[in-house]
Amino acid sequence: GVQSDSVFQYSTALNTAELDLSTGSVFDYTPTSDVQVTLTNPAASGTSSGATLLLGNSLLNAWDTSTIVRLNTFSVSGQDIEMEGIFLKPDGTAIYGVGYAGDTVEEYTMSTAYDLSTASYTRSFSVAGQETTPSDLFFKSDGTKMYVIGFTGDDINEYALSTAWDISTASFTDVFSVSGQDSLPKGMFIKPDGTKLYVLGDANDSVYQYSMSTAWDVSTSSYDSVSFSVASQDASPGGLFFKSDGTKMYVIGTGSDKVHEYDLSTAWNVSTATLLQSTSLEGTDEAAPNGVGFSPDGDRMYVVGSSGDAFYEYSVGTPATITYPTSLQWSGGTAPTSPAIGETDVLTFNTTDGGTTYQAVQAISGAS
Repeated sequence: GVQSDSVFQYSTALNTAELDLSTGSVFDYTPTSDVQVTLTNPAASGTSSGATLLLGNSLLNAWDTSTIVRLNTFSVSGQDIEMEGIFLKPDGTAIYGVGYAGDTVEEYTMSTAYDLSTASYTRSFSVAGQETTPSDLFFKSDGTKMYVIGFTGDDINEYALSTAWDISTASFTDVFSVSGQDSLPKGMFIKPDGTKLYVLGDANDSVYQYSMSTAWDVSTSSYDSVSFSVASQDASPGGLFFKSDGTKMYVIGTGSDKVHEYDLSTAWNVSTATLLQSTSLEGTDEAAPNGVGFSPDGDRMYVVGSSGDAFYEYSVGTPATITYPTSLQWSGGTAPTSPAIGETDVLTFNTTDGGTTYQAVQAISGAS
């Protein structure tokens, strides 16, 4: 947004945002909580005084799947019609899918980070030499390793990328079998430090936990003899994801067409999981969801499946509630709601009576 040299004061304790008119006239603010806006120190009565507020959108309650709202879709049918897995690059500039119609990993770039409406196909990489029914994928946090799981080999195949995040530079390095736990592995996730591996199996409808003695090296994996059943929520689970601190786990599947959110009382220990809530996808969305992922802040969720052959992007959270003093007399009589997701509203306030009353107008709704 537009910056100014003014001082913008706010109190998180009181959830109050103060526009001090003695310090400037343009204020750029994105709330991080529900907030009461106040205006202070206007010019004396008889002199016009005012302010412009560039109000950004803030989503509260990130990671709360009960608040999901679909934003965008992007068709991947031109690359694969049986998409099973999804992975979002942490900086939001690329998204990857894997499918078993073509036995390939597909890479797409997003010109606006995290915005699926700006996606375009980039390249593909065949994993047919290792797996002919790939079901999910994962990347090391620096993009130098890629992992693909599938239910022909019932194993995880590890690849090294000579150029980070560029799947065309991948080469096969290691493999780890999970057949001892499940004959239909559908989802996978690796702890951010590379020391824990999690596999979602469709045969037993369970999540299995493993340790890697050498971080990010799947050949050093060993089963922890720790698992968690999701059978009561989904009889055909397909996608798995964890919150970055390991206190939440998400499972999606075709048995319920829902995303299931679990709390872990001990971070990264799936045996401590308890179901918090299950949320249905919108009726016009994927009817066979197999993959799920989130942005690092938990304010975006991404889903892929084998029915709609598309990626789906959802907002996660609720907008901050903005309240204004009664001295603000809004054009139209009603204060505007919070800005739309990803947008900024421009609000103007003017007084000629020293702040007893202000004329308030939403000058622009949804500025970029």
